[in-house]
Amino acid sequence: MNNKCKKICSGILAATLLSATVALTACGGDFYKADGLSYTTPETAAVSNGGFAVEYGEYVYFINGMENYTAENEYGEVVKGALMRMKKSDLGGDFSATGYNKAETVVPMLFVAQNFSSGIYIYDDYVYFATPTTAKDQSGEVVNSSIDFKRAKLDGTETMKDYYFRLSDNTSNYRFVQVNGDVYCLYEESTDAGVKQLKSYNTVTDETTVLVSGASSSFFYDQKDLTNPNVYYTMSVAPDAEAPNPPPKASYNQLYCVSAAAEVESVNAEKASYTVKGGKTYDFNEAYMQEKNDEAEENDEEEVPYDFEDYTTYPYVNLGNLVLDGIGDDNVENKTQFNEQKEADPTRLRACKTVAYTLRGRKCLTPVRRRWIRVFITLRTFRANGTRLVITKKWKKLRSTPQIPILQLFIKKRTVATNIYT
Repeated sequence: MNNKCKKICSGILAATLLSATVALTACGGDFYKADGLSYTTPETAAVSNGGFAVEYGEYVYFINGMENYTAENEYGEVVKGALMRMKKSDLGGDFSATGYNKAETVVPMLFVAQNFSSGIYIYDDYVYFATPTTAKDQSGEVVNSSIDFKRAKLDGTETMKDYYFRLSDNTSNYRFVQVNGDVYCLYEESTDAGVKQLKSYNTVTDETTVLVSGASSSFFYDQKDLTNPNVYYTMSVAPDAEAPNPPPKASYNQLYCVSAAAEVESVNAEKASYTVKGGKTYDFNEAYMQEKNDEAEENDEEEVPYDFEDYTTYPYVNLGNLVLDGIGDDNVENKTQFNEQKEADPTRLRACKTVAYTLRGRKCLTPVRRRWIRVFITLRTFRANGTRLVITKKWKKLRSTPQIPILQLFIKKRTVATNIYT
């Protein structure tokens, strides 16, 4: 959020909460209807998109104060926590309460998801947002710990009655992003078995894609540009599932980046394989997977583990592109389809010990090697996923370990910063 929007948002929160009203008309179709506000499509992109105050055209759109997610969320009745707007020309230089009575309600619903890293997303003539659900459980209680994802017109005339999708956890990480004109919602969700997944919902096609399942790290988003569609994470390197007496997972990880627009090009159920569009083909042993399905049926289990038509049930689900591989040039590991990179591949690091991600103040360490190896890596620059990656070498003490070399990987172009420790 830029300084201007921070000042505006601070001024609004310091003033008395606005008691603006919205002129409602009869509800029809799949939308709540209201009288239209004056609106012209701006020629410039939104500023501070994804924050709690967004500058777009001649207006600043903001969330009117902080309301509890358990508050009443009936459309048309919400004031505190609703989306409002003000003309920039009506904001005094001292950001006093003068002129705030000219504020207008755009969406009289709660903008109070409990993930505070996302707020208002504006693309073209629409605002995309998360709001507590108004659905009730069997006892008649509102399940407001769940959130619905919706959009509304910026002139206030239409707000979705229904929703794109619903999450049961209102603290879930999410981002609305735009790729080639389509708006996607990136979000995290866990399976019933507790496996964390990164998903992408296309608001144009109404399709949900599982981008990653079973990452070995958290998912890391750009903390400066909330509209960046790329997400970084690590994946463990597992042995081939069908191998006899398979060894444990490899002692290193791989760093990947996935876009919200990533998708599977094809699934070959007969060969138990899937191909990532513009990327890699992953092959699995169909006989081994069928054997596991037969065992589940014999044990009267409710579900079989593998659906050959559905890649999301396969042993390894990853639609991302490899950025860095921690295998090391001198590493002796069992070769699998996950570590077949050539020796000259620039994504290979020599004997990585730990991967650490630093995203604008946030840090997560992932151990990738237990043994001590002497490492020498010189300065180099290369590109991955259209992003310039610069590696430099210096020393740093990591917790109680001896002095060890640290490779700093700076992912530039308004995206995340990542460190590779060795």
